[in-house]
Amino acid sequence: MSCFSKIIEKDEEYILLSDAVRKGRLPLGALGLPDIGKAFVCHTLNERENKKIIAITPDEATATKMVADLQTLGSRTVKISARDFSFVSTQTTSKEYEHIRLNALSKVAAGEYDVAVCSVEGLMQNTLPCDELKKRSITLSSGDEISLEKVVDILIKAGYVRSSQVDGAGQFSVRGGILDVFPPCYDNPIRIEFWGDTIDTISFFETESQRRTDVTENITVIPAREVVFDSNETAVRILEEFAGKIKGKGSVKAKENIRNDIDRLKAGIRLDSYDKYLPVA
Repeated sequence: MSCFSKIIEKDEEYILLSDAVRKGRLPLGALGLPDIGKAFVCHTLNERENKKIIAITPDEATATKMVADLQTLGSRTVKISARDFSFVSTQTTSKEYEHIRLNALSKVAAGEYDVAVCSVEGLMQNTLPCDELKKRSITLSSGDEISLEKVVDILIKAGYVRSSQVDGAGQFSVRGGILDVFPPCYDNPIRIEFWGDTIDTISFFETESQRRTDVTENITVIPAREVVFDSNETAVRILEEFAGKIKGKGSVKAKENIRNDIDRLKAGIRLDSYDKYLPVA
């Protein structure tokens, strides 16, 4: 136990708080604490009661500060950031914050955290259900018996884009028996070499030189998007059903926009504005 926990656990108000947590009288609030005090309490509750904590802050700046405080105290901390949504198709839309968010959500789903911090805005934004996130994630290890075609199918269903060369997160490429993929949860892309239907080696590589660097025994691939469909055909079917249910004022224009997206999908064109279909994905 840290020295911080030993000090705080003697506080009368903390004793009442921890007793309520222990007896399951949740949710509960603690008022009047400065920001650093909230970090101390979350750290101590996690360490003393062995409870994972979800800390909600009023805004992103406060969440960022709390994450820094908790990490200084030694807590494994993730921040579930809010992000901007893209409702218009454009090639310049950045997926950086969506990827950061997916990385944090995957750690929460796997239980790889002590305290998860998010702002009210980040908490209220829709995302992949936990079960769906787990279903569309996979851990691959050297020696695994799995075909390259099967892994490619998993990547497509997880929202990855096939390209001639991987140079950004959310992309993958195939050259013979070599699969390159860049999951959002890693700083560098990964090269997986197959020998038939067996994974021979797994290594990281640099995007600029395309040269391999560190070899690893296993990697975890998480979804590349928060809005994912199994295929373009699945997306077309869901959007057609959605369009058929739209009624009332503005329905004509809305249906026209959806049909335009359906035509793009049928033509094999990737949509950059999937966010607007999050409620029906």
